[in-house]
Amino acid sequence: MFLPIFADAAIISDNRLIQWQPGIPGGIPSRTTICANVKESPYNAIGDGVADDTAAIQNALNNCPQNSVVYLPEGTYKISAQLSLVNKGIVIRGDGPSKTKILQTSATGIISFSASSSGAITDVLSGFIKGSNQLTVADASSFNVGDYVYIDQLNDPALVDSYGCSYCSFWSSDQGNRTLGEGALITAKSGNILTLDRGLYYTFSSQFVPKLKKVSATPMKNAGVEDLYLEMLVPGGKANILMQACVKCWVKNVESNKGGEDHIRMRTCYKSEIRDSYIHHGYYFSGGKSYGVTLFNHNTDILVENNVFYYLRHSMVIEAGGAGNVFAYCYSDRMFEENYPNTDWLMADLAIHGSHPYMNLFEGNMGNHIGPDYTHGSSSQNTFFRNYIDMESLGESRNITLHLIGADIQKYNRYINLVGNVFGELGYTGVYEAENVVCSNGQKYIYKIGYEYDSDCQPTGNDPLVKQTLLRHGNFDYISNSVVWDPTISDHNIPNSLYLSSKPSWFGSLPWPAIGPDISPMSGTIPAKQRFDAIMAGTSGGTDTEPPADTTPPSAPTGVSVN
Repeated sequence: MFLPIFADAAIISDNRLIQWQPGIPGGIPSRTTICANVKESPYNAIGDGVADDTAAIQNALNNCPQNSVVYLPEGTYKISAQLSLVNKGIVIRGDGPSKTKILQTSATGIISFSASSSGAITDVLSGFIKGSNQLTVADASSFNVGDYVYIDQLNDPALVDSYGCSYCSFWSSDQGNRTLGEGALITAKSGNILTLDRGLYYTFSSQFVPKLKKVSATPMKNAGVEDLYLEMLVPGGKANILMQACVKCWVKNVESNKGGEDHIRMRTCYKSEIRDSYIHHGYYFSGGKSYGVTLFNHNTDILVENNVFYYLRHSMVIEAGGAGNVFAYCYSDRMFEENYPNTDWLMADLAIHGSHPYMNLFEGNMGNHIGPDYTHGSSSQNTFFRNYIDMESLGESRNITLHLIGADIQKYNRYINLVGNVFGELGYTGVYEAENVVCSNGQKYIYKIGYEYDSDCQPTGNDPLVKQTLLRHGNFDYISNSVVWDPTISDHNIPNSLYLSSKPSWFGSLPWPAIGPDISPMSGTIPAKQRFDAIMAGTSGGTDTEPPADTTPPSAPTGVSVN
């Protein structure tokens, strides 16, 4: 059986895009069965910010039945160990981020979703072409309906470079040699023929030995975190929320403050959502810390939508594989690295950061910098559509003066699509493009193409295939003050969306689409930006306010701003 490939956007050829259908089919479910109020017997949590409520909350999570809610009423709950959502589809819910708060006093992370893994593996013999949802495998005896599986292949050197990233394979034993792959669910089995719940996003090759691997026979399903405030009180290397082998799980209306490694880290998850949340500040005690949402290690069809990201190293990151994921309609500002305030370098907020993410979409976001980098290897066929990129991160008042680039598309990032984006602000001066020339880190560029790393400004080692395979169509920038179209594409009609069929209800009365050269103003606003403005003005439930322009946050290792 073959599923149709998305073809509405004639300006992007079929081999560069897919029919994106991210997130939980039908949306996040509304759970109404409250199993436990943690302040009531037999759990008796105190919620005064002094008593240790770890055991009370964890016992409620352990004891509640399938598909029920553990309710944390208004209060401040101090914990000293990571809370674990057991694999029963439990939802942990508060009364909203301004009322229900969880404060973590240890460096163990705050909440974990995690499922058991499996070691089953078999060769894929046929059916591994784009659009196909039936695979013939060598031995299906260890695979069953309902299993969460992953298909990958050996790296094709013409497209994939792991750049020594040993963790970029689905299994660590592969040592970065199989970094391109995607996940799905088995819905039917007949002998050695397995039917998946969707068509593949990529045509795999027998030359590179495709294999099917069972992620889990019992993935974490239908679990969620809702309406909470989370804060790490001590520096730590763990994510505030860790989601691993999760299927149809979610985080909704959560404020996460002072992240360690990441605020939310997803590993090998599928059809899950992070939405309507406020994610800000972090502990900058080393590189690779204080990320926002990181799709780390081979996630598929994740939807990260309508979130606010602020005061982080990177906000939206895909690292170490993954396909079919969508970051959409998020607001992101103030990205910088661990040496802040002793830094002047703009970091990426729309980031692709490790071998080999493909067929992912960034749509409708408002941010500072697009960054498909080469730090941990390659990527391909990723799309940036109708985003507004200001290239500043409040740089005028924050001493961020270097790497002010709209899109820094580095070596081995091939077949990248940039369509309908808006770059910069009125009055910008600079250079439209740097590619295979000596450049300057102090110069503004709309595009920097094919260089090896952020500060690389030498043509030596420049990758010519980045520009040769790059699609730029219908993007407006304030340096050339024009809309630049691909001269080989006559179609100048930019679709409203690449994954939505119509304006989403949560957009309210705001015009949609909000960003693009075909609307006025070209960079309107999105609901996440409205929420951010209300937070900064102190009129929303968020806890943060914008520090004055001459205020500097503590430097590493303590790392976070206290506002």
